[in-house]
Amino acid sequence: RIVPAHRVKTVGGRLAVDGSEIRPFDAERAVAVARWFRDQGINTLGVCFLHAYVDDSHERAMRDVLAREHPEAVVSISSEVLREYREYERAVTTLVDAAVKPNIRSYVANIASHLASLAQGAGAPGLPEDAAAPKPSGASRLPPDPSTVAAASSVRPGTPAVSAGRAGVPFYV
Repeated sequence: RIVPAHRVKTVGGRLAVDGSEIRPFDAERAVAVARWFRDQGINTLGVCFLHAYVDDSHERAMRDVLAREHPEAVVSISSEVLREYREYERAVTTLVDAAVKPNIRSYVANIASHLASLAQGAGAPGLPEDAAAPKPSGASRLPPDPSTVAAASSVRPGTPAVSAGRAGVPFYV
């Protein structure tokens, strides 16, 4: 198991294999889940809902709730990471994406800082002013606390879920 079962949280809603909505996204439960992760200090999250490769509206809604309720969290959603119909592969890839985002963000920020120092030290003649201060963009808005990591998957077919783990907890595939 990549994420311990007690860190898997379900959020109601269900899409059919063709992407049609069977049950609407449960925004109230999503808020409760987002707050639980926030209160636990889990700042890196992955979201994997069934059939999100066809219609990502429920995953995007969950990401929006997380942005409101837990703004410091780094979030990966499976429909943006690996848009394919196999849930296991999509979930595992999303978990890996969620786990590496904080380190990649730190790495890119470190490179940008070094490049800015080099450009300023060399004077960088002929370059526009903003070229001397590259700004990393991409995977996350804020770096999370390095002692936490989280991820997501469904606990059983038909049940969308958000889940989390802490750094240092062994992950099994």
